[in-house]
Amino acid sequence: MSPESLDALATRLLRDHPHPGALYGIGVGPGDPGLLTLRGAALLQRLDVVAAPRSERGSGIARTVVADLVEPERLLELPSAMPRESEEILDGWRARVAPLLAALHEGASVGFVTDGDPLLYSTFVYAAQAVLQQRASTVVHVVAGVSAMNGAAAAARAPLAFGAERLMVLPLARVDDSALRAAVETSDVLVLLKAGGHLDRVNALSASLDPPWSVQYVRRVGLDGEEVRDRLGDATDPDDYMSLVIMRRRPVAALEVMTLLGGADAR
Repeated sequence: MSPESLDALATRLLRDHPHPGALYGIGVGPGDPGLLTLRGAALLQRLDVVAAPRSERGSGIARTVVADLVEPERLLELPSAMPRESEEILDGWRARVAPLLAALHEGASVGFVTDGDPLLYSTFVYAAQAVLQQRASTVVHVVAGVSAMNGAAAAARAPLAFGAERLMVLPLARVDDSALRAAVETSDVLVLLKAGGHLDRVNALSASLDPPWSVQYVRRVGLDGEEVRDRLGDATDPDDYMSLVIMRRRPVAALEVMTLLGGADAR
């Protein structure tokens, strides 16, 4: 596909976007720039301001993904603490969105990039809430992104769920063991996000299940150091925050599907 045809496609996808004074939440996927959607990439090249959150402990993945699409003069990095409680997170963002509010007041189109999808355990939700509490007239648009669990399933070449299977997703670091136990009683596939530092809890849960569930560990999807393991004990960095676990009640039936796909890696 030529650059000209890509530009034409972007124009058709965006139509009259971005709008002045509007906020855009853009999911950039789990880390591989190739998983950024065409709509997201086109918007990032046209927005007046692009905000990228990052942990105060280090650089942000989202910022790295958009590096080739957003010039430094349009980029606004927002260092962020990572408290556990939702209200504490929202309180922090009420002050942190001040530069976004200033840009929106001036009629700028503002994007907010986030790892994975903007509406799945995402910082964007808090940032958008903080903006709307202080500027209720703001129109918010969301561009979906590839979530870490979808990227992990592709890396592991195993379906997340099929047929009538029940899929549950939990942020492991934020739920207690009773919630984990309840999850395996009511689901067929359990995805545990942000699993780093908590694999001992998963091991304890797995050991208690009869019949046993399959357990896959995936970390740093789409990034350098990507790792997929069928045993938690084989994980080279069990404390990596950018990791998740996929547990399956019926592992053989689930993995049989991949024989139909030939086991090829099309990522």
